[in-house]
Amino acid sequence: MAERGVARELFRNRVFVRLFLGHMVSNLGTSFSYIALMAKYYDLTHSALGWAFLAATRALPYGLLGPVAGYLADRLDRRKIIFASDLARFVLFAYLGFCRDTTTFFALTFLIGVFDTAYEPAHRSLLTLSLEKRLLLGANSVEETVRGNLSIIGIGVSGVLLALLGVRVCFLFNAATYLFSAVNIAMLAIPPRRAGEGASADEVRLPLRQELALGWKVVRETPEMRYAIFLWGFSTFIVGFEAPLFFPLVEAKSWGGASQVGYMYALACLGTMVTSLLLLRRATSPMRSRVVLGLVILADATAVLATALTHSYLLAAALCLGLGATETLFRTFSITEVQSHMPEHAAGRVFAAVNMVLEPSKTLAMVLSGLAVAGLSVVGSFVLASGVEYALAGFILIAAVLARPGLLWRRVSSK
Repeated sequence: MAERGVARELFRNRVFVRLFLGHMVSNLGTSFSYIALMAKYYDLTHSALGWAFLAATRALPYGLLGPVAGYLADRLDRRKIIFASDLARFVLFAYLGFCRDTTTFFALTFLIGVFDTAYEPAHRSLLTLSLEKRLLLGANSVEETVRGNLSIIGIGVSGVLLALLGVRVCFLFNAATYLFSAVNIAMLAIPPRRAGEGASADEVRLPLRQELALGWKVVRETPEMRYAIFLWGFSTFIVGFEAPLFFPLVEAKSWGGASQVGYMYALACLGTMVTSLLLLRRATSPMRSRVVLGLVILADATAVLATALTHSYLLAAALCLGLGATETLFRTFSITEVQSHMPEHAAGRVFAAVNMVLEPSKTLAMVLSGLAVAGLSVVGSFVLASGVEYALAGFILIAAVLARPGLLWRRVSSK
């Protein structure tokens, strides 16, 4: 089978295996940290109202330090940046478990965001440059499959640990995953050029200000990349807006509380896994077609609206399968498009520019989600989200049909 051939080739790549293993283990720790941070914040403040501001504290370094992080990822040994970031996060998360005041808690969260900012462009660019372009979609599909499964495991196990052993153990476990990741990357030998030491012989050195802004310059001059980043940012915003709404929705519908939200999230992750496995069979993403893109957004909007309006928990849970599938289609396409069109010498700075869009989008969505629930009710908030998606889907489909008359009918009738 095609997907087995791609997966086999990927896992024969020593650099991919090491980076994949370390990243997935730290992702497991990240799923622990979501629950642990919320629990610790509530313990310190006895309030859940400031959760979005805590998320903003962790996202703030992406906006402040993103260009610097991208520049360093293109000029220094990326392996060393990843190692230092993982080691620092190991120390910070371990210390968080013993934190006793709100000021220190926010300061540590900000520092964790600083090292997240340094880690992301170094990891993404090193992984991208270690693979042939034809394998990028498969690599992203494999990552999405495992990420979905680890999210289910991590969130489930963190709830058990939190109930039985307390929040401190969750933080210590999370810290241990970063220590594992640091040791894993330290054992990986990478040729200097691939690791990112220095510049290529034919690369023109620019003034520092232009070097820092190079990622944005590349994005502005590459339409395919702008399109992919728009979709990536849009899907990040929508997920960031909708995800917090499931807790009040379950309560409003009397569907059994937080445990039912966990089951719905698990089904979304199952949708992610199935979609990722299907993408392994393909050389290109179906989202390259504007018509397919419009139909995917249309399907996602319908699933969101139906989830809000139905009184059946089973139907709402089943619809979460579709929400997981559409999110995966967006993410794998967007990541692969950015990877395929970026110049190697600016890979770190391009990914830093992407993160400067994604993290603020997610934080803004969380803040607006809370405001929407307060002003519109939870069902009204879901209707608002689906309305935005319907409008975008309609615009894309109309533009596609007008640009190429008969395209939509041919695509649909040929199936």
